[in-house]
Amino acid sequence: MAKYEYTLQPIDARITPDEFRAAQMEMFAKTNQPSKQTWLILAAVALVGLGGVIYFSGISSVFFWLLLVGVALYFLVKFVGIKWYVKRELAKQEIPTEVTQMKLGLQPHGIVISMPNSMADQMMSGMNKNQRMMVKNRPMNGDIAWKNISDYTETDNFLVVTFKLRGQDGSQVIPKRLSTLNFPIERLKQHLKEDVKL
Repeated sequence: MAKYEYTLQPIDARITPDEFRAAQMEMFAKTNQPSKQTWLILAAVALVGLGGVIYFSGISSVFFWLLLVGVALYFLVKFVGIKWYVKRELAKQEIPTEVTQMKLGLQPHGIVISMPNSMADQMMSGMNKNQRMMVKNRPMNGDIAWKNISDYTETDNFLVVTFKLRGQDGSQVIPKRLSTLNFPIERLKQHLKEDVKL
């Protein structure tokens, strides 16, 4: 008998604020890589600087020392300074409680998201008592269809899906550890590769 490749109901993701920040840091580290062109330019500048320092001596080598210092400063700012700044800003950021209480599912048409209805109080004006109880106790559900996904990134511990829905951009962090809770991560990756047009 074949195993069902999707979820029967959304699975509690239990994304902690620390895990959410870690996912954002992994995404930043993956996207903060210099391009091949940048590496070539830096290598050329470093070689010219090194050659000038070796070939010239005294006051003539000052310009070449400045080239080497510039390359070193670029690396220091790019890899240490910006990472420190992003980490500091993420630590200040408050993570909405909806993120920690979210449930995720997978169906043939896309990703299913279920979260507690935090907007229930706003929706209840003008409702009778029975209607209020139904709205307050019902989770908010949504689907991200494969056609709405514009990009995805895979890191060591997470899949981050970027989508556009009703004219708004959004993203969803999906921890790979959900596979231990029977969330079909491999099936999700297969759908992303086959159904998402990058």
